Amino acid sequence: MKRFFLLILLSFSFLSKAQKLNLDSLLAVPEKNLKTDSIKTRHYVRIFKTYAKQNDFVKVKEYAEKAFATAKNYKDHSLTVDVYERLGLCYHGAAKYIEAEKPYLKALDISKQNNDKLQIANLHLNLGALYTTVADYNKALESNKTALDLYKSLGRLDDMSSCYMNMGNIYKELKQYPKAVEYINKANAVFVKFENGIHYGTYEANLNLAEAYLSCGPSDLKTLGISKTKQMNLILKYLNEALRISKGMKAQDLIGDTHTKIGKFHDFQGNAKKALEQYNIALKIATSEENNYSLSEVYLSLGSHYLEGKDFEKSKYYFEKSLSLSEASKLLEFQKEALEKLSLANEQLGDYKSAYKNHQKYVLVKDQILDQDKEKEITRKQLKIDFDIKEYDYKIKQEFDEKIKWILAIASTFLLGLLVIIFLNQRKTKKLNVLISEQKTELEQLGKVKDKMFSLVSHDMRSPVNALISFITILENKEISQEKLGLYAAELKNQLTQTTNLMENMLNWAASQMQGYKPTLVDANIFMLSEDVLVNMRQHAALKGITIINTIRKETEASVDTEMFALIIRNLVANAIKFSKKNGTVELYDLDENDQVVISVKDSGMGIAADKLSQINTYENALLESTAGTQNEKGTGIGIMLCKTFAKLINGKLIAESQPGNGSEFKLSLPKRA
Repeated sequence: MKRFFLLILLSFSFLSKAQKLNLDSLLAVPEKNLKTDSIKTRHYVRIFKTYAKQNDFVKVKEYAEKAFATAKNYKDHSLTVDVYERLGLCYHGAAKYIEAEKPYLKALDISKQNNDKLQIANLHLNLGALYTTVADYNKALESNKTALDLYKSLGRLDDMSSCYMNMGNIYKELKQYPKAVEYINKANAVFVKFENGIHYGTYEANLNLAEAYLSCGPSDLKTLGISKTKQMNLILKYLNEALRISKGMKAQDLIGDTHTKIGKFHDFQGNAKKALEQYNIALKIATSEENNYSLSEVYLSLGSHYLEGKDFEKSKYYFEKSLSLSEASKLLEFQKEALEKLSLANEQLGDYKSAYKNHQKYVLVKDQILDQDKEKEITRKQLKIDFDIKEYDYKIKQEFDEKIKWILAIASTFLLGLLVIIFLNQRKTKKLNVLISEQKTELEQLGKVKDKMFSLVSHDMRSPVNALISFITILENKEISQEKLGLYAAELKNQLTQTTNLMENMLNWAASQMQGYKPTLVDANIFMLSEDVLVNMRQHAALKGITIINTIRKETEASVDTEMFALIIRNLVANAIKFSKKNGTVELYDLDENDQVVISVKDSGMGIAADKLSQINTYENALLESTAGTQNEKGTGIGIMLCKTFAKLINGKLIAESQPGNGSEFKLSLPKRA
């Protein structure tokens, strides 16, 4: 765990990491022996770290600049980041917090530019420790949360535990004890996975949990869902666990400190005997280790123990011993507490002069501590001002960038709009060209149809009219027998019937080509409409011995124009009769296909040639070359063209299927009733 809750250890970190090299030997190394930029940079870093331990920050700055100069020549940004971070640690360890923040932030900027997530997380952890030291807890939490999220994304469980521990301690300082318990427990859950749980991390976690539970008030206990008894049991549990871990580590100073804390807890519960046992063990260990910090604390605890028990002589004795050691070691908090309680002991012993003297000293030490707190507060405010200035500069830059973005966006939108207009115009032009081409083809086709119409009028209609004139002349001259009269009349009737059908088709086609011509669509019974058409056609079919079978379901309905539908069926059935052999059949039937009704007219006639079948089924609605029927019946080619036109107008589609010699089938697809 290379960054074990930096919050706790940072003040000692660079001292423990720095190599204890003699400054003179470092300065004596000839620069020509430093072959690469990397070696030069690391050499300068060692020098400025050594100067930092001597509190010579003029020299620290000088060699830091040399380190930056050589680091810039190195291909990897990480070397420059490392110099900034180590410079920040030097200032941080010397309690120069404002100076420490700047290199940390510089390193952070470079790491962000290079998306070095691990280094970004490490730097946020350092910043979190710095902000905690100056009691800027909001920024400390923010930095630790950022580091935590990055460590999570990198899967660095041990580093995550450092963040949890830091955040737990911050919540403890904020007196949010349930939150503190939550995060310290998270840290401890990770710590126990390493080294069988016997290391400083688990030790510190258990002590902090004991302190957090000890500080909980009634509302905190309610939030945690525990009773007062459970609270006391948990405190003792975590203290005993910390003692077990410290023994496992064989760390005598930690063992002694833990016995002192257990003694204080027994005093808190009013168990003086157990408390004294713990203090005596702690005193023995601290004396053997010659640890002034631990001795000061245990003497102070013994003094408080005897003061509570009203043994004022003994309490005075231990307070004086604690004061002597804490003054020698400049431990202001211990001095303050020792002087305050020593004054009380003097007062109880009737030594008011000493009581007053110690109280005066107490006030002076308290002021010293307040001055330190004020200095930290000034530092915190200065850091906040610096942060606010940077934030303001960043905001101004963002606003400028936003304006540039808007200008670029407007310009881009204008250009895009221009391109869209050009594209739409080109597409419109292309569509117009296609439409013109289609209209040209259609006009050419209409011209051909027109020519065909004139040809029909001049030929197919002239012959029946001439025959009628000749027949009338014969009747006027009375030069014909009754038998011949009947034959001529039948032939003339047949010719005039064909002419009538031709004229009807021509008139319907002409109407369909008129602008504004629209069908009248209604939901109609297809069986009834087809039967109305077939009534008049069965007699004509009988002349060739042809049977017409209508199997369309009586309930079948579709959306059609009734007159157009009748014309389509009439033409299709007439064609079927025309091309069917004698005694053949013509069948009408229907099928459902999704939302369509398919009406089929099927015959057993001569079939359709492949080239003509292709013409019928093509999208182009051209006039077809007429083919003679099985009894040499003549045609015009208009019928199929008219059927396709009307099918399209009523939202339908007409296709043909056929093989020469095997009959034909015309399929009319229509929308089902609405």
